[in-house]
Amino acid sequence: MTDPDEAAISGVLRELSDLVGFAAALELSNRWGGRALYIPTPERLPDDHPIVQTIGRRRALLLCEVYRGGTAHIPLAADVHKARRNRQIRHDYRQGMHPNEIALNHGLTPRQVRNIVAGEF
Repeated sequence: MTDPDEAAISGVLRELSDLVGFAAALELSNRWGGRALYIPTPERLPDDHPIVQTIGRRRALLLCEVYRGGTAHIPLAADVHKARRNRQIRHDYRQGMHPNEIALNHGLTPRQVRNIVAGEF
């Protein structure tokens, strides 16, 4: 595990991460998070399939071997995205960026930014 967020994941996202890698699991979550995703059998996986286009053929085949024409319920991974956003906000603040500017960049209020920097989120 090289990503600091990888240790905190669990459930289906952990299973996907163990199978196809953390980055690929997040890509699946970014594209299909919160939805059920049909995963074909390996024999029925064309090169232009959306899963192949998202995580690559090798990783897509790993999914197909496990799910074999079944459905995977892809989680949102909102906690991972929020933790990454908050780390970026803290970094920007330490680099001297004004809370108003940080807030605009992230679609937050300056008060939310100050709370994040203070460690309340």
